[in-house]
This record gives sequence, C-alpha cells and structure tokens, in this order.
Amino acid sequence: MLQLSFLEKRRTRVDDAQAFLGRRGGSAVFLGRWVAFFRAVMPALAGTARMPYSRFLAWNALGGVAWGAAVVLLGYAAGAFYAQVEKSFGRDAALVVLGVVAIAVIVWRVRKHRADHDTEDTNRT
Repeated sequence: MLQLSFLEKRRTRVDDAQAFLGRRGGSAVFLGRWVAFFRAVMPALAGTARMPYSRFLAWNALGGVAWGAAVVLLGYAAGAFYAQVEKSFGRDAALVVLGVVAIAVIVWRVRKHRADHDTEDTNRT
C-alpha cells in the first residue's frame, strides 16, 4: 500500500522517466544513477521498457562506477580544501566557512523542496 501511494505521488516523474528511457536508452540508465529517485526506480523502468538486461547491466555498472568515483573524488577534494582553509585561516575561520556552506545548502534544499511542493499542489488543481 505504501509503495503504491509513493508511486502515485510521483506518477508524472515516473512517466517522464519512462519517456526519457524510451528516447535515450542506455544513457538514461547512466544518468539515472546520479538522481536518488531514479536510481531507485530505474531497474523497474528499464524492465517495463523491455530494455535487454545485458544493455541495462552495462550502462548501470558504468553509471555506478562513474557516480562512485565522482562522489569519492568530491569528498577527497572537500577534505583537502578544508585542510587548506584551516592551514591558511586557522580552525575558527574554517569552521565559519563550513557553517556558511552548510547554511547555504540547507536554504537551497528547503527552497527546492518548497518549489517542488508548490508545483505538485498546482498540478493537483
């Protein structure tokens, strides 16, 4: 019951993803690895689109390796940048920079969530 409710709320996104998968095929699977929602539903979408499993597996594996490498490298770069800021400005300034970045990310996510929520409300009426 919960899963059905989840899919009904996101029916437009699922339909868009299926259309994109039909147009782009393997590259849609690759790009789907970069978005959390699509990462979760892409296997089902590829199955309903009757994508051959070998093709899905190749693109999904390639996307997973690329996504994993990118996340690790970004984490490493963030850590190295933090160490450089701490060395240049001291620990207190580094914490201030980290706090400002955290607040900016939180504000951005809240605004994005509200915009998505407003869009869903507009689509219902």
